[in-house]
Amino acid sequence: MVAPRLEPAPQSTEPQVDPRVNAWLEIDLRAVRDNLADIRSHLAPTTQVMAIVKADAYGHGAPYVSQTLLAAGANRLGVATVLEAEQLRHAGITAPILILGPLLATQLDAALNVDAEVMISSAQGARELATAAGRRRLRAKAHVKIDTGMGRVGLQPEHALALIQHWDKIGPVDLVGICTHFAAAEDQPDFTRTQLACFQAVLQGLDVTAIRHAANSAGTLNYPDSHFDLVRPGIALYGAARIPGAPERPVMRLRARLTHIKLAQVGSTLGYGRTYTVARPSTVGILPLGYADGLPRALSNRQDVLVGGKRCPLVGMISMDQCLVDLTGVPAQPGDEVVLLGEQGDERITVHDWADTCNTISYEILCRLGSSRLARFFRS
Repeated sequence: MVAPRLEPAPQSTEPQVDPRVNAWLEIDLRAVRDNLADIRSHLAPTTQVMAIVKADAYGHGAPYVSQTLLAAGANRLGVATVLEAEQLRHAGITAPILILGPLLATQLDAALNVDAEVMISSAQGARELATAAGRRRLRAKAHVKIDTGMGRVGLQPEHALALIQHWDKIGPVDLVGICTHFAAAEDQPDFTRTQLACFQAVLQGLDVTAIRHAANSAGTLNYPDSHFDLVRPGIALYGAARIPGAPERPVMRLRARLTHIKLAQVGSTLGYGRTYTVARPSTVGILPLGYADGLPRALSNRQDVLVGGKRCPLVGMISMDQCLVDLTGVPAQPGDEVVLLGEQGDERITVHDWADTCNTISYEILCRLGSSRLARFFRS
């Protein structure tokens, strides 16, 4: 039997880490609140916020993060799947939840069971939702998605216009929202403006009271005219957006304890594949986490960690359960805390440092860590 993931209730002070745990994520819910307040400062008072908490709140723990965001003024939540919506309802959350991803007809009953709003990306999808709602003798809630250039899911503008203009013929489905999604609002203003103009053209052809929304984190910060009635920040809530003006307070920290320290002789090699050869008499520490805990192997021999406020390099290949750190010249003993993401002394390692080393994005790093076996401890 697999032990349940450790998810103790948030603590108001430094989280007390379970003594059985040697590597853990610390989630700072105060930073979540502060980041939302920062985003709110860019909005008109009447603009709603749909906080995006899909992928377990980008690896940060959706139930606690969602409760924090709603208490801090978020109006709605966005998730990717039915199971994610169910998880939030089971956690006692009653706020509106939109399932952003397309659903199969066989999944609609489950969505309706938890009073989730459904994203419509085709006329067929609208009919299937109406059928499911009629079968259950209730009214479903839907948002129509328009593909203005993302090229993923959504109706073409002319098809969306036709569907919405004849919405009263669909059946027992309330049109709650009309939306689109930006493909490159971080760094491609011309294309983003084209998408925005396309969306506005559709809206001008409609006479409906549905919530209009388009802005993701980058749209929220870079394009005030894309705010409409509601914005959908995601990565910016977690302090990991590479967007000018974005909140910069990280929510996730990664820490571990040294479990073993050894001396390595000149000429010896460390780890699988013998990728690191010791060039001087060295002190090597063992950290009890590896790629099963979300550490990318691409960090091997390329990334520092913090020990006693000093930068120490990872050496050898990261393995499934362990990695090695060169402690030469740094006083340390088993049980000492090591920071892999976060601050220690005057030094800081960010998720962007990892992303740059791995040639990826902060989203992937956060989701990998959060979906691993690492314990999470929450600070409120």
